[in-house]
Amino acid sequence: MPPASVMTRLILIMVWRKLIRNPNTYSSIIGLVWSLIAFRRHVNMPKILEKSISILSDAGLGMAMFSLGLFMALQPKLIACGNSVATFAMAVRFLTGPTVMAAASIAVYIVVYFVFVFSEFESQVFFS
Repeated sequence: MPPASVMTRLILIMVWRKLIRNPNTYSSIIGLVWSLIAFRRHVNMPKILEKSISILSDAGLGMAMFSLGLFMALQPKLIACGNSVATFAMAVRFLTGPTVMAAASIAVYIVVYFVFVFSEFESQVFFS
């Protein structure tokens, strides 16, 4: 087995080669360069490019929803984790979540109320 430094170097070289071949890397770099140029020079994006990006982004949401639905439809069981785990998860989500949020809201209300009441009281006592 080679030393750890050699293995690390081989892994980093493999990751670098994968990143170089990935078109998302190029598009991210091009987008970053374009945003820097457009911000500094106040250059607007050409309309044809702007419309093309808009079409792709609008289609992306629909394709993601379709892919998610297809994934869910291909599952062997409707509730994959079982009924007891699903019931516990629903109880945590729909009972514990709102309870914690209500407690946090009450705590914020109490703090804000006392800050405003005491600030008005102090201004009346000390500055009148």
